[in-house]
Amino acid sequence: MSDPRLPHSPARSAESLAAELKQVIAAIRREFAQRPSVSTGVRAISFGLPPCDLPAWLQHSAAYPKSYWHDRERTVEFGAVGNLDEWPEDEINTLSEVTKIEAALKTAADPALPAVVVAGRFDEAAHHRGSDWRPFPDVWRQLPKFSVQRAGAKFAGTFVFPSDIAVNDAIAQAEHLLEELIAPASPQQPPAPLIQRRDRPDRVEWNDACGYVLEEIKNQNLSKAVLARRTELIFGDAVNPYDFLRWLGESNQQVYRFLLSPRAGSAFVGASPERLFQVQGRRLSSEAVAGTVPRGPAPETDDQLARLLLESRKDNREHRFVVDGIAADLSPFCREITIAPEPEIVKLRRVQHLVSAIHAELLPETTAAGILTALHPTAAVCGTPRSESMLALRQLEPFDRGYYAGPVGILQPDGAEFAVALRSALVCDNRVILFAGAGIVAGSDPDLEWLELEQKLQAALELLVGVKA
Repeated sequence: MSDPRLPHSPARSAESLAAELKQVIAAIRREFAQRPSVSTGVRAISFGLPPCDLPAWLQHSAAYPKSYWHDRERTVEFGAVGNLDEWPEDEINTLSEVTKIEAALKTAADPALPAVVVAGRFDEAAHHRGSDWRPFPDVWRQLPKFSVQRAGAKFAGTFVFPSDIAVNDAIAQAEHLLEELIAPASPQQPPAPLIQRRDRPDRVEWNDACGYVLEEIKNQNLSKAVLARRTELIFGDAVNPYDFLRWLGESNQQVYRFLLSPRAGSAFVGASPERLFQVQGRRLSSEAVAGTVPRGPAPETDDQLARLLLESRKDNREHRFVVDGIAADLSPFCREITIAPEPEIVKLRRVQHLVSAIHAELLPETTAAGILTALHPTAAVCGTPRSESMLALRQLEPFDRGYYAGPVGILQPDGAEFAVALRSALVCDNRVILFAGAGIVAGSDPDLEWLELEQKLQAALELLVGVKA
């Protein structure tokens, strides 16, 4: 299977490889000759590349950590390997400390620096850390040693070196990483046989948790809580996260695709429909996504379900909590906020959602880190009021969400873009752990919410094990 929208690596001869290596080495030598020393801690060197298959390269590369980012409009694709651990100098253990990355980018003032990949946990304050999440830091912060970016049809590579590296060491590192880039892709493998499935919570526990939330809503302690489920699939052989990433790209269009892999045998992969925020200059774009119905088997049925969603008092109430929450969280940072007057429908492979676009003009000196910590977690993935909902989730959910429903995205000197890490899976050798959530509000039916979880997982289950609704 292949993504028809993306180019693939053409076969290149040894002569072509030698020519490309020669050009890159020449660029490195020029950079060191022109700037024998740098004071910002890092130096970056960018160069053009022919089209290449980024998931195939990441799969082949022996360098870790690895990450992949693909924007929802399918115009920007970014692959990264390695990490400059010493940049920035200060440790980053919470999302609020992402401001240190922004400051370091500003200090470097180097237009050649690539994007910094950032992700964080859903609940930073949770005391429990699930064993499957232990390879992942509390905050994923990756300034890659080597990255490849596609913007439209143009490809570019970037090496980032510590400022004190010797030129010959930089060349040796570049040669090795570039050779990995042009190695032939491994053939995709069919899914391994499924041995076992385990849901946490199970159906009885789910009903009990929903009942607790509904009672809290009745007592006016909560307005909404988003309960999640962890579905563990155990296969007869290791699952290739890069194949899963490709399958997600083929089966879903209007989504962000991402992969974070701290080491071999462990990767967090997803295809999220939901933007947390995007900043370009002083302009911010966000959105509220809440309210769900399945897709219909025929266009007429599909449209009828969409109309029912638009008219549903329960779903519109749930959606309004998210709209109001985002607007309130953004207000300290904005001069003006514009919200779509009515929600629209976004159609995915197996479900359709209510979505309201939100745009704002940011005040001067507003940072992406400030917006990130103000917005996360939204009522779409946590609930409202936020603190009370989070306390309820810690009590009710029998697992660690890790990065699921947390922020994932890229930081650049001139902007930032983050998605909410939904429709995601943690791949651990021969196990795939899928996550899905449902918003519980007054009028929610636990059985229908369980069905919504199944609908949200259906695309991934179909890709992994051929299970169809």
